[in-house]
Amino acid sequence: MNQSGQGFSGFRLLIDAILVLMILVIIIGIIGWIDGMKVAISQEKFEAGFDKAINAPTGQTIIEKNISFLGDSVFKTSAFAKAGVGPDCISFDALDIEAIEISSNKRFVEIKSALNLDVFYKCERQYDEECEMLCEISLGKDFE
Repeated sequence: MNQSGQGFSGFRLLIDAILVLMILVIIIGIIGWIDGMKVAISQEKFEAGFDKAINAPTGQTIIEKNISFLGDSVFKTSAFAKAGVGPDCISFDALDIEAIEISSNKRFVEIKSALNLDVFYKCERQYDEECEMLCEISLGKDFE
């Protein structure tokens, strides 16, 4: 090879490295987008499961399988409150693991690291003035 051919091969190697880096950035972006969509769909399923339990207030357990939660997420009962089901009529329960922390009054739950869990819902009609229905949301733990 002559001198000009060797000089071009170094330049071509630099161009190839830049192309590989661009492709890698695109692939990482696509993976991030897919994970974001997975969490968004899981959030919808999480909320829809509670709606199903409210619409069937017989004490029947409703299960939403494989819900993805992001780390550092906090859920409060006030976010689930609806007419006839105030925040004081809803409680959380969960597996006893380090990644999940429930408040002492069971009104909010913090998820400290990313998890995939089955979520169990149960609502029962009550005939008192405070709560028309009592509902429970359990993360990863079936009702006893």
